[in-house]
Amino acid sequence: MQDARFAKFTQYVPDPLTVQTSLGSVTSRMPAMGATGVHFVGQYRVNKNESRLPEPDRPYWFHAVIEVDQATSRALGDAATTTPDLLPPIYPDLHQYVPQDCTFVTVPESDANRILDTENADLVGGSERFTVDELALSTECNLVIMVGTGHYS
Repeated sequence: MQDARFAKFTQYVPDPLTVQTSLGSVTSRMPAMGATGVHFVGQYRVNKNESRLPEPDRPYWFHAVIEVDQATSRALGDAATTTPDLLPPIYPDLHQYVPQDCTFVTVPESDANRILDTENADLVGGSERFTVDELALSTECNLVIMVGTGHYS
């Protein structure tokens, strides 16, 4: 069931995804993210009518709900610009990790990538790049909701 707080999730998911909780998967992509807890999913982008074999340059999407430390919350909060009408379109199984009483602000993509230091991501053999596409922050809940894209080159 779609949670009305979130924009509509539109990625094609051929098989149900398992929510993962590895902090390293977040901090390797966003080295300056002071994550204290995380729930995330990711998958190569696929269309309904294509094979699922990964291609070397096929992008993947990465959706996460991340509990962050005060320093991360403050740094992102200082860059926040607006209150979103809808939260980022994350995988629906992640909605349960977002408390109903949190209010959110939007952090522009360029600021989120700069603050979280995605340029220095520590990924597979240095051949992978990662960028934050959308980020919403709740300073009172110290919670980040983010949608990102990774690319292998």
